Amino acid sequence: MKIYDCTMFNDSKLIFKLRLKVLNNFVDKFIVCEANYFHSGKDKKLKFNIKDYYKFKDKIIYIPITKKPTLDNKKVISDREKSSQIIKYQRNCLLEGLSDASSEDMIFYSDIDEIPNLENFNFKSKKKIFIFEQKLFYYKFNLLKKGLNWYGTRCCKKKNLKDFSWLRNIKPKKYSSMRFDVYFSEKKYINLKIIKNGGWHFSQLSKPKEIFQKLNNDEHHDEFKLSKIKLSKIKEIVQKGYILHNHSLDKKNSLERWSNYEKLYKTSLKILPKELSNNYYLYKNWLS
Repeated sequence: MKIYDCTMFNDSKLIFKLRLKVLNNFVDKFIVCEANYFHSGKDKKLKFNIKDYYKFKDKIIYIPITKKPTLDNKKVISDREKSSQIIKYQRNCLLEGLSDASSEDMIFYSDIDEIPNLENFNFKSKKKIFIFEQKLFYYKFNLLKKGLNWYGTRCCKKKNLKDFSWLRNIKPKKYSSMRFDVYFSEKKYINLKIIKNGGWHFSQLSKPKEIFQKLNNDEHHDEFKLSKIKLSKIKEIVQKGYILHNHSLDKKNSLERWSNYEKLYKTSLKILPKELSNNYYLYKNWLS
């Protein structure tokens, strides 16, 4: 059985290097795709360079995406729907990197800033689907958003993988066999396991200008633009260690989700990947 780690790249060199180092002892192949356009649809340059990761180059399969998905122009769809279709298309391009994988190989998918903790993961488990419960950090490796579990990384065997969009959209909950609707759902599953202490989500680990650009071009860019938050505000909250985004509000309160003002907490390096404490000098500028 081989292990494949799959993710999408968007000029995230620091995080991708950390990902390679943390997962190297477990992963046989790293599949990474990158598009020459943002999730908003705006064009950008491809920035992935295999020379930046020369120690791992034999394990990396890079998939550049230069084609955009065909959107249904016969009906009016929102910016959010367009972005969702673009992300779905980009994620599923990762399937190209699995051409040599066998049916029993384990396939992991994460957004690039979600790093799973595989130290105690049981690769021989009989469960069909695994979802990793992760701690959420902002701006720095050790600035924690308390009180929220992030369900990021997911995995299954290749024989059970429909596509990466399907895997990403599975609800992070094990359902009872008494639930009749489970047998007709693409998102609800009985044979599923939540992995506790399942890793780390390092959100917006970038400079304020890069964060601002990302927020204006990611899946929720329409919502962010309506908030009218300026770069100066992003600089302020990064410096003070606050977040504006309220993860607990639903989509109906999209504008209110950007009126939060919550303090982040500095944590011990003990709860972070060992790579950070073992090579502190490499990461000190990104530790609070």
